[in-house]
Amino acid sequence: MIASAPIGGNRISQGRSSLPYWIDIGWTSVGAASAAITSIGLMPVMTRLFQPAEVALHYLFLQLASALVVLQTARIEHFILVPKADKEAMALVNLCSMLGLTVGFVALPVFWLGSTQITQWFDMPEFGRFVWLLPLYSLMLGTTFALESMLQRKGAYSRAGLGEVAHRSSYAVIVISGGVLAAGAPGLVMASMASLLIKSIYLSVNLRRVISIAGNSLQDLRRGLYSYGGRALNLVAAHLMQLVSVLVPLLFIAQHYGADQLGYFSLVSATMSVPTGLLGVSVGKVYYQRVAAMIARGEVVDDLWAYTLKRLVIIALPVFGLLAIFSGWLYPFVFGAPWAPAGEVAMLMSPAFFAGFISVPLDRNAVLANKKIYLLCWNGGRLVGAVAVIGLARYNDWPFTLYILSVSATSTVIYLIDLTASKRFLRYLKTNQISVT
Repeated sequence: MIASAPIGGNRISQGRSSLPYWIDIGWTSVGAASAAITSIGLMPVMTRLFQPAEVALHYLFLQLASALVVLQTARIEHFILVPKADKEAMALVNLCSMLGLTVGFVALPVFWLGSTQITQWFDMPEFGRFVWLLPLYSLMLGTTFALESMLQRKGAYSRAGLGEVAHRSSYAVIVISGGVLAAGAPGLVMASMASLLIKSIYLSVNLRRVISIAGNSLQDLRRGLYSYGGRALNLVAAHLMQLVSVLVPLLFIAQHYGADQLGYFSLVSATMSVPTGLLGVSVGKVYYQRVAAMIARGEVVDDLWAYTLKRLVIIALPVFGLLAIFSGWLYPFVFGAPWAPAGEVAMLMSPAFFAGFISVPLDRNAVLANKKIYLLCWNGGRLVGAVAVIGLARYNDWPFTLYILSVSATSTVIYLIDLTASKRFLRYLKTNQISVT
């Protein structure tokens, strides 16, 4: 709980008073913990069942889907926690589904007919076997995020967390089965799709248990689009630049250094993001829900921001410090000798993942403060940084390790800039006093 206090005297109470905040984070972390445990337990199996190039193809598919879902749902799902009335929030959930289906219907034949061209861009012929599935997977991704956000809005963190447990456990079973059957990268993609469908069904069933879901009229959908469409479009532009800044390095690594190097980078990205997935994302979701509710009641959030950042730093320092020190030994030991180069990549990328862990959970302040230009500028700066590093690496013919070191340094600076900006945006969210349980 955040204790009531006059202006200038707000403090986060310690001990039992802050317990509800961390209980909600704990329930949200159940799903994240499931993802982390599954990843930790499954990856040593995957690296022995699948080749680095196959892991790279799967990782590339997931990143492309993350970009496509931005276009399919127009980021409307990010505003489900904001409306004061549940009816308005459900209109946004339905609007996400309608937009996703419409764009997906158009995108599916485009990807089917253009699969050959897409595989040539990435110089990975096998990619064409399943790239046409991207619109279907991204549709499920956006719908699942919307349903999960609605459950969290209703405080049903336990149900949302258990949905991720169902997702990850089913994914593990299907991946191992696909590996045994030598299904290759298509098997990994089908495992992602099937397990996400299971989660979507689970969330939909449980949402009906916590809220009466009545159909929204066309007027409700129009009102939701009118109220949040402008802000969502700014998110679309910002998120597309962010995702392009991720995809451009992947394309460069695949073309300049080869599929195996992309596989090492993919493994590191998956493993080093486990702490963020385990706790960082959960903190961010609960922080966003808390801040949105506090703003709706006319309360300030300064102390909650500082309190959350302090705890994130305390957690991140030992975790990423140990990973930086021991990853060179840990990766070949856990994942097998062929993956030893990934250990060096992990060591070099540790500062960037540390910075991301402490900044990403708090980055919603820009959305809540409606700082449209900042989101575009920050993601534009991230894209410019990625392109600049690629230009230097290509011109100077850098070795792979030097390129990764430069990527890590650039990402670290960008994340720390975002953290600083997040603190500055607090001034736009201030009023008189806090009293949140």
